[in-house]
Parts: sequence; structure tokens; C-alpha cells
Amino acid sequence: MGCVVRTLALPEIAGLCIALIICLVRRVPGLVARSAVIAEMLGSGTSVGLGTLINIYSARMNSVAVCAGMVVLSLLGLVLHGRCRRLHAIVAAHSVTMNLSVPHSQPIRWISSMAQSETMHLAADISFIHTDHLWRTEGSWVGYDYYGPDFYEDLARITARGVFDMLFFGDAAETPELYGGNFDTAVRLGVRWPKHDMAPMIPLMARAAPNLGFGLTMSTTYHRPFHVARLYSSLDHVTGGRVGWNVVTSAYKNEAANWGFDRMPPASERYERAREHVKVVTDLWASVEADAILMDRDGGRFADPSKVHLLNHHGKYFKVRGPLPVIPSRQGRPIIIQAGQSPDGMDLAARYADLQFVARRSDASIGEHRALLDKLLIGHGRDPRDLGVLWLVRVQAGRTLEEARAKERYFLDHLPPEAGLIELSFQYGVDFSTLRGDMRLCDAAALVQAEQVHWGSFLEFVNTEDPETTVEDLGRRFIAERGIHVIGTPQMIADRLEQLHEAGGRNGGIILSKSFSAPGMLRDFVELVVPELQRRGLTKKAYAGSTLRENLNA
Repeated sequence: MGCVVRTLALPEIAGLCIALIICLVRRVPGLVARSAVIAEMLGSGTSVGLGTLINIYSARMNSVAVCAGMVVLSLLGLVLHGRCRRLHAIVAAHSVTMNLSVPHSQPIRWISSMAQSETMHLAADISFIHTDHLWRTEGSWVGYDYYGPDFYEDLARITARGVFDMLFFGDAAETPELYGGNFDTAVRLGVRWPKHDMAPMIPLMARAAPNLGFGLTMSTTYHRPFHVARLYSSLDHVTGGRVGWNVVTSAYKNEAANWGFDRMPPASERYERAREHVKVVTDLWASVEADAILMDRDGGRFADPSKVHLLNHHGKYFKVRGPLPVIPSRQGRPIIIQAGQSPDGMDLAARYADLQFVARRSDASIGEHRALLDKLLIGHGRDPRDLGVLWLVRVQAGRTLEEARAKERYFLDHLPPEAGLIELSFQYGVDFSTLRGDMRLCDAAALVQAEQVHWGSFLEFVNTEDPETTVEDLGRRFIAERGIHVIGTPQMIADRLEQLHEAGGRNGGIILSKSFSAPGMLRDFVELVVPELQRRGLTKKAYAGSTLRENLNA
């Protein structure tokens, strides 16, 4: 397998420096961030191939030579800013030689990048706002039929007024039985039950709120790739290019039993299956080219067969012939979303996702997550800005701090005493009602890890809580403090959201956590907080396009 070695002499560097300055003046999004990650990888001895470097810069450059030059120049720029301490190992006095390895037979892959702007994108998780102790909170479901479409259509209209990019539906097709060993508590209190399939709701919401996007969850463990590819591409057509697929591997025993599994497959197997599944889905989406449809009435040609391709995939888990009998949508293909925080989940996101939803509990943790994700992306030949992260935040807004605190007290006062332990049980696959209240959180970690259910997010608790935190203590605080939460005036909330956006490298945005009354809290956020975010230039004042992909790039 051959390699290409490119040597840049000083005159070439001088000429390309001008291009670098122009790019920086024009604020090419993510250039310095991309270069910083590459510099760190090179400085630590990590191999960086030409294919990787070209993929990183190709979103903003027009030739391979300029791409390679920009790599060197960006590193030089970082030296001037004191941001690359080990560049002396790469740059010589009058020439720069870089080992840019790429197989000659491998075609250059030009990636359609996401999150190219530094705008704070907005989304809301409305997965279980009809359940999870929220159905009885002030401002929830007032004047609506339970689970009726009018409610969801109004949520779409409200968030569209705030120029949100997306509303998101998580899913798990099961009735929780972990807490107490049966489903009595879940049904009696309305905790993650009932759970309708929300796919039929999306076209109704899309018609009510043009431009707003929608994320819908479907498991790679229980559904076949052909079904997923066809369904999501069809939804993407109906909505005019505004659908995203939230890729999950699933982790609930009861859900596995509902789909005919005697046991939940181990996490390593689920993610191995997921990697093949997503690859097949994306290949199916690409099996019909964008210009395949001719509609040539005079010539009698509906489509060009040369633009439609067989797949003939024969893998470990799936066998799919193709092609997909659905033409590409207005945005090309649905957006891919992934929310895993385990090593396997992070790797899956870095390979395929356009967006990641992440629950972290501190600015430092957000920065560490983003840095690791950037390294993984580059390792898979992608640009760090190909994948934006939406950080989960719970918000309680008021015109005054006192009003916001009063809303928070009302919310907490109306939670059942056992709410936190119930939620912990359902979230992590362990019946927390059976654990001693004085058991330390770090001691319970082994039980959670053994279940392989959202282990990454539980580890976040272990790493950010006091070592002496007990199960009973966390149970009291879990609903309110499971993630980052902000209570205050619009100015206070905007300050904190801006800090979080900066901590994440201004590469993604915010997704409102599901613990809120609806439509009441969403309306408060749109009417109180969004104007302040827009005033600061953090969020959009209008949609940039008609598709989800266009708006995520704006």
C-alpha cells in the first residue's frame, strides 16, 4: 500500500499563508479547532493520513494541494497563538515535510458537513412529557385531550416561534417493571407509560410548523435496516426534508422480550450489530441518486436506471439486496442522531452521526467530551464540525428570580417521594428499591455496569458527585439534578447557556431536557429566554431554509 509524501518549501508556505489569513478573516468556522486537534495528534505521535486531513479541510477548501497546505499553515498559526507547544517536531527551518498516508486505491470521500456555523441550535426533548410525573404539573395538558394531536401540533407551533431546529422523541417499546419487580408503580404514577409510536404524529406536527425538524428513535437491535431506511426516507419526503433518525441499540430487558428475545444481547454485540445496521441504512439511502427521476413525458422515461444501484450486502447480521424503492428527499437523506456516552456509543457517533445528544454535569466534562469526540471524528476521517453536540439542560424561567424559584418549588413539591429511585431504576436497569439507602454511589456502580444500561451517563454521576454520596441522597435529588439545570431570569439563563455553548466549542447547541411542563414551560422559554438569546446573536431569528440540514448548517 503506497504513501504520498508532500514537501512544502518556504515560498509555497509564504503564498499559502495569505490564503490562511484570508480564511481566518472570513472566519471559516472550525478551522482553528480542526487544526488544534490535528496538532495534538501529530505532537503525540498519532498517525494522520492524507485522507483524514483532506476530509477535515475539504468542506472549505477547493483542491488537495490547498487542503494539505492549510494543514501546515493552520499549525503555524497555532504556534503564533501559543496553542501548539510541540510544533518544532513538525516544522523545520525552511521546509515542512509531512507524511500524508493514503492508499492510492482509496477514493477521496467528500463529506457533507453539519453544524458548520457557530450558532447555538435549539431543540427540545418531548419524549415523555405526557408521563414521568409531568402530566399533573402546572401548565401541562390543560385544555387538551390526553395524547391528542392538538397538543403536539401546538408544541410544534410554539417552538417554531422560537426558531427551534428540532423536537425530539425518544422511545423504548416496553412497560417498565424494574422498580418493585412489576409494572404497578409505572402504571399507577404514569412513569414512562403509556408509550405510543410517535411516527404518525410527525406529519401532523410538520404541517403545523413549517421549517421545524423532528428526531424520531428506532432501534438497530430490533428493526431491520431496510425497514428503517424506507420508513425514515418516506417520512423525510412527507415533511419536506425535516426528519432525523435517532440511532439506539436499546438496553431494556422488557423491550427485548416484547421483540421476541429471550435475553438482552450484550452491549458489545448490540454495537457491532449497530455499526453494520447504520452502514446498510446509509448505503440504501445512497442507492438512488438525487437526479434519478427524469419525468420525461415526451420521451416516456420516468427514471434513469443507471442512477439506481443494487446493494447486495452480505454481512454478519444482515443480508440486503437493495436498491431502496424511495428517492432521495429534499435534504438528501435524514439526519443521523446518536446519544451514547459509552466508548462504543461515542465511536458509533463519530463514525456516522450528524448530531449527538449528551447529558453532562459540568463545563469541564463538556469540554472533555468534545475533545474526545473530535479525536474520534478525525480518527474516522471526519471533520470535528461534521458532528454537532446538543447538551441536555433543564430550564426553569421566570420574569424574576423569585418567580422562577417558585415554579421550581411547585415542580419538586408535586413529585412522588420515590420519584428519583423510580427513575434511577428505569434508567439504569437496577431495582434501586432493593438497595440500602446508605450504599455509596460508587459501590452501586458495579451493579449498573453489569446491566450495561446507559453506563456512560451513570459514570458521569460517579465522577461528578461527592465520593460519599449515597443512593438515598441521589434518589432525593435525581429528578432535579440529573443533569445541568438553570433556574432564573432570561438574562441569567442566557448567561449560563452561553457558557455551556462556549465549553462545547460552539459546535452544536442546547436541547431542553424533558423534565418540564408542557406547553407551559416551553412557552415560557420561547417568550422569555429566546428573545435574549437572539439579542445576543446566539440563536437564529429566522429559519435559513426549509430542511433540517439547512437549518443546522445556518
